[in-house]
Amino acid sequence: MNGRDELKKDELRKQETDVTRGDGNAKSQAENLPRRPSPWGQSHFGWKEETKGEGLKQAMKAFSMLGGVGIYLLVFVGICVFLGYEADEAFGLGHTGRLIGIVFGFPAAMYSLYRQLKRGGLV
Repeated sequence: MNGRDELKKDELRKQETDVTRGDGNAKSQAENLPRRPSPWGQSHFGWKEETKGEGLKQAMKAFSMLGGVGIYLLVFVGICVFLGYEADEAFGLGHTGRLIGIVFGFPAAMYSLYRQLKRGGLV
């Protein structure tokens, strides 16, 4: 063997020793570095094992609250539009009553919703 082959073998041995642990298992260099403690615990994905179900519970609570808000707005504005429609039919206003129902209903729904959320401590 010539000197060039010996150098290549030495480089390969050095790389192998850089990558292997004391038990001889080949690992990447990143796995050999010391790990910084995670603020969320030591699970695989960075979340504590105890809180796996809590995330789903929080998401369901948020979705149900937002769904309730949407339904509330829809019903409130729908009632105002219906009353505007009835005013159109009774007084022959054309579409003006419905437009007034929308213009009045949406801000009134937002104000009422804000009051309810504030009373509940969410705002």
